[in-house]
Amino acid sequence: MWLAAMNSVTRKASLVARKIFTDGMMGPIKQLIDISPGRDSGIPQLVKNDSGFLLAWTSAAPSYSVQTVQFELECWNSKRLEGSFLQGVSII
Repeated sequence: MWLAAMNSVTRKASLVARKIFTDGMMGPIKQLIDISPGRDSGIPQLVKNDSGFLLAWTSAAPSYSVQTVQFELECWNSKRLEGSFLQGVSII
């Protein structure tokens, strides 16, 4: 997971991820969320739980609230992801 370069039009950056398999094969780069490119977004945290992954980050000023999203495990189990990555994602 890493922060991609800021979009000059939207002034937002994207948090992206890629699964790397034990055989060295790399999955596609997937955009997870749009996020503030500044320090105000904090350090995003990703943790695995029973049903997938939970991602947490701080929203930009003026709210500075903690945002979370749950990614279902099926999003990552396949070497070929079908359809939109945001299927199986729920904002908490």
